Amino acid sequence: KGPYDISFVKSVLGDVLTMPCIDLKHIHCAGWSNGGRFCGLLASEMSDKIASIAMISSLRFPKPNHAKRAIPVLAFQGTKDPVNPWPGDGNPTYWNESVLDAFARWVDFNGCKAGVPLTWEHLHGKAYRTAPQHGCRNGAIVQLVKLEDFGHPWPHSNCRTSEFENPSLGPCSMDVDANDLVLDFFTNHPLSWADSEQDGILRKWSSKFPRPSAPHFSVLFVVLGGSCLLASAVSTMISRCGRRRLNNTCN
Repeated sequence: KGPYDISFVKSVLGDVLTMPCIDLKHIHCAGWSNGGRFCGLLASEMSDKIASIAMISSLRFPKPNHAKRAIPVLAFQGTKDPVNPWPGDGNPTYWNESVLDAFARWVDFNGCKAGVPLTWEHLHGKAYRTAPQHGCRNGAIVQLVKLEDFGHPWPHSNCRTSEFENPSLGPCSMDVDANDLVLDFFTNHPLSWADSEQDGILRKWSSKFPRPSAPHFSVLFVVLGGSCLLASAVSTMISRCGRRRLNNTCN
């Protein structure tokens, strides 16, 4: 709790990195609700380690943002979210800023050029995704998936089971499966610094945590905020991540 959260994550990561086969370029954070906000905090405070983040129903821009590099961000947000309202004016402590204002802050921080008005690509049903920006530092794009008329739950193919029936969170979207989109995003956005810095940083890491010749496994922090409702969604994500790595071996 409080400032010890970051220290705890650093301690856990330090232990994980002593294991063989961990790919130093693939350490990511996916979070829902307050857990997504925490992923933003990790990106701010651990930008030398966190490659990219996914924020589900939780798009915020950390203030201040201490990140030393551009951070690729994928966000999902329902336009009828009662917890983190699309237009803002939610809980003044956590959810006061509008979703599009938070999006614009990340776009600006990453040095991207986003068109005005935004260009939306249709995914499926009532799900739309912002078109990739141009000019982002190190290719660190910011993508927002807009879920028209849906609420706060994690969008997922099985979200309309009894486990997810919570009227206070608003309706759950099955138009996209956040699990697949998040894993694809993380695969395509490894840790990336300017060329002049990348080799030195990874060399320093490799000397501290020696790697085999072909590391294969990623580190994924999944942070759920204050609810256990998403156990099914997250277990499915972890299962799919495991299947994607199943045929890999460590040399």
